[in-house]
Amino acid sequence: MEISNDEFDKIRKIREETHKKWEDLGFLNEPWPVKKRKHNMTSRFELDDIQFMSDYDQKGQWCVYILECDDWSLYTGITNDINNRLKAHRSGKGAKYTRGRLPVLLKAFHLLESKSEALKLEYKIKQMKKDKKIPFLKSLKDGKDK
Repeated sequence: MEISNDEFDKIRKIREETHKKWEDLGFLNEPWPVKKRKHNMTSRFELDDIQFMSDYDQKGQWCVYILECDDWSLYTGITNDINNRLKAHRSGKGAKYTRGRLPVLLKAFHLLESKSEALKLEYKIKQMKKDKKIPFLKSLKDGKDK
């Protein structure tokens, strides 16, 4: 999924207008500092992770994934079709949690054989502290901790 420069500029303008309205209403005053994104909106989807994911033959496999939202929060989910799920999240038709926190970036994923395994791993990750989630899921790729 690729965003054109016009669409990107339109999204940025809407975000700036919303930010200005919130600022005028006092929603953005202390104690909630506005964090600047460390990357350019979606950094054009960070090497286009949908293309990256299409390299994986995941027929019959489940995937646990972690998304980073625009407000720096993390969303953890499972799917058996990561490409379609990422498209749904990015179009605002994914999880309710991510709809108001677009754009989202795929930060980590791990493929599993069964839905049961994926649900168990998702639950385990959701119990962790934020700073431990991504390193843990990435370590599974290396076969370090199961």
